[in-house]
Amino acid sequence: MYALQTGATVFFMDLFQELNKLMAEYSFAPSRAKAQNFVISESLLKKMVEAAQLDEKDVVLEIGAGTGFLTRALLSSSKVVAFELDDKLFGLLLQNFSKEISLGKLRVFGGNFLEHQLQGFNKVVSLPPYTISSQMMFKLLSHDFELGVMVFQREFVDKCLSRPGFKEFCPIAVLVDYYFDSEVLVGNISPENFFPKPSAFSTMIRLLRKKNVARIKRQGLFEHFLKQVFRYKNKNLRNALHNSFSFFKTRTKMDKKEFEETVSKLRQSNSKVYLVESADFVEIFEKIFE
Repeated sequence: MYALQTGATVFFMDLFQELNKLMAEYSFAPSRAKAQNFVISESLLKKMVEAAQLDEKDVVLEIGAGTGFLTRALLSSSKVVAFELDDKLFGLLLQNFSKEISLGKLRVFGGNFLEHQLQGFNKVVSLPPYTISSQMMFKLLSHDFELGVMVFQREFVDKCLSRPGFKEFCPIAVLVDYYFDSEVLVGNISPENFFPKPSAFSTMIRLLRKKNVARIKRQGLFEHFLKQVFRYKNKNLRNALHNSFSFFKTRTKMDKKEFEETVSKLRQSNSKVYLVESADFVEIFEKIFE
């Protein structure tokens, strides 16, 4: 098979031919509405599996299993829990992996991943539809998985892995930085690695959970807190919190005077929001919502 390309045009005949056979057999075509861009690069799949450092004890979550090319690669080393929204592709997976399902190596769920309760996995390896990237990450970050290897649109990764001081710094980056050590494995994955070709380059990342980092209590509320404060990311934290008092007054026991006193005592109160460290946001949240 050809090597993973990051720029030049290349043809991946093996998986592309298999994809065409599956499209004919199961009567489907890539859906733009469902953001379907099927991987046709075996080298990309191989790199993802190797980066996940899998063994037979691992249970891997895969979001958007599609034609099962990545599923098949994962099953060679681990158990898999796969989600697929498309009914025809869901049926394809049930039929083509019936043996693995009967042996308990694979569980396949249909419907919208974002609406499912998640449990029983310790790693995530996925090529998800790019349209759900942000919602998917917020959902995943509420679970204690050990390691993730994922491919996203390059621009989303810039936000996801940004750090304080960068213009892309945002709520999801706070959570990623708080819980994980992250790295870019392949920065520029050419659209040629998919069919149909997406409009932008992609990036492969790995997330490795930090040791001894406590789970944020009431994380759903913490996410709302971040989204609210980041509306004023270029203001200092004190002003951003003051401007957000209407959000806090229905969620804390503090009146406005007590709230302002608490904010004035924060050591980060004069820092711009986009300069505040992720651990400091957790500290601030806990002081306000204790």
